[in-house]
Amino acid sequence: MISLSVTTAFGQNWTGNSNSDWNNPSNWSSWPLNGSNITINPALYTGAAAVPVISANSVFTPALVSVINGGILTINANLTTQDDVEVLDPTSQLIVNGGIFSVPPGNGGRLITDLGASMLLSNGNVIVDERFIAGEDAVITINGGSASSGERLLMDLGGKFIQNGGSVNVAQ
Repeated sequence: MISLSVTTAFGQNWTGNSNSDWNNPSNWSSWPLNGSNITINPALYTGAAAVPVISANSVFTPALVSVINGGILTINANLTTQDDVEVLDPTSQLIVNGGIFSVPPGNGGRLITDLGASMLLSNGNVIVDERFIAGEDAVITINGGSASSGERLLMDLGGKFIQNGGSVNVAQ
């Protein structure tokens, strides 16, 4: 079992203290401001210990987003980040059911699914400015919606992209 510990000087942690509402300030260690690094790690959950769901457009724009140690992030509405998004370890998941999920250039521009993690795109749009990555033993499944990468679509060390529907566009 892989256990990752992420700490950042200006990071905010999802606690899921009240419910699954991403936009509810009581679900965070402190309310994330635009540009805050955020971590979704079940080891830090409290109270209701609910997993985060973005059901209405995110009211803030995080920098780095880390989903680790079995964390799950479900996106049903718009989310834009200012840095990379990392989904790391065999029990962590990113689920996109709707909205526009955008990882633009800035400090990163990469969507990284690695170390056995998984991503599922059922509907909506995933827009990655630089690199869309399925790293070591990671699986990205596209059943619907659209995914695009401004630079590269990468598979490394057993990483897989499985496309059953939807569309994928890679600019370079």
